[in-house]
Formats: sequence, C-alpha cells, structure tokens
Amino acid sequence: ADSIAAHYHRVEPYLMQAVKSLLAKHVPDHTDDDRGEKSFHVSFHNFPEVEAIRGLKTIKIGQLTSISGTVTRTSQVRPELTVGAFTCLECFTEQSVLQQFKYTEPTMCLNPACTNRKRWKLLPQKSTFTDWQKMRIQENNSEIPAGSMPRSL
Repeated sequence: ADSIAAHYHRVEPYLMQAVKSLLAKHVPDHTDDDRGEKSFHVSFHNFPEVEAIRGLKTIKIGQLTSISGTVTRTSQVRPELTVGAFTCLECFTEQSVLQQFKYTEPTMCLNPACTNRKRWKLLPQKSTFTDWQKMRIQENNSEIPAGSMPRSL
C-alpha cells in the first residue's frame, strides 16, 4: 500500500489494467459498452493520512495524497479529448492519437503511399472523451493559524 501511495502516477495504469482483468474474468459482460471496451479507474476511500493544504509540498507530486478542506467553487463538467480518432482527408485512412495536455493531430498518415501531414478530420464518434471539472478547495477553519488568511487550491 505504501508503494502505491508513493508511486501512484507510475502504478495507476497497472491498477486500471488489473481491475479490467479481474472484471473480464469474473463479470465478462461488464467490460464492453456500445463503443468498445470500457475504461476502469481505481478509487481509494478513507486514506489513512489526511494532509493539510498548508502541508502540501512539491515532493508530493505524483503521489497519492488525501486532503481535507471546503470546496468553495466548481466549474461545469466538461468533456476532454483523451484519444482522438482522425481520418486522413487525402486517402481516408483512420488512426488514433493519444492526447496529452493539448489537442494533437497525427504528424503523418499511416498509409505509406500517402504524404499527408496536415489535413485531418476529427471523428468525435470514434474518439474517447473524459469528463473533467475544476474545483477550488479552501483549508478548514480549524487548520488556519491565528492571524493568517486561508489558503486554497
């Protein structure tokens, strides 16, 4: 458990694959939906160490951490493109591109006979989207030192 918490960013894909394998073995009809394979995520509840917002430091980046506070603001839930399916507008070959931090089109067509590097059309019905939401959390009143302003994330 300690190694999962300390290296969560590295082990998360393996945890997701383990959940998927476990469900495929024991409940095979729940691993697919109408668009193909489902994506499964691991969630932890009642994590033993609850960190104060003031206690968060850069050393915690990539680690699984639990914090307590008050949610003061939320945004709307919005879709984020995680895997984009594209079609080449020259030869109509389809390919997928993993999206990381910004919208990314393919750099070149997979068809060796095609020289397209710029003309692509996103296929939303074949792409994968994930919901995301921005939140602002503020430290609890009991955690604020006397005379200080509350910190928020």
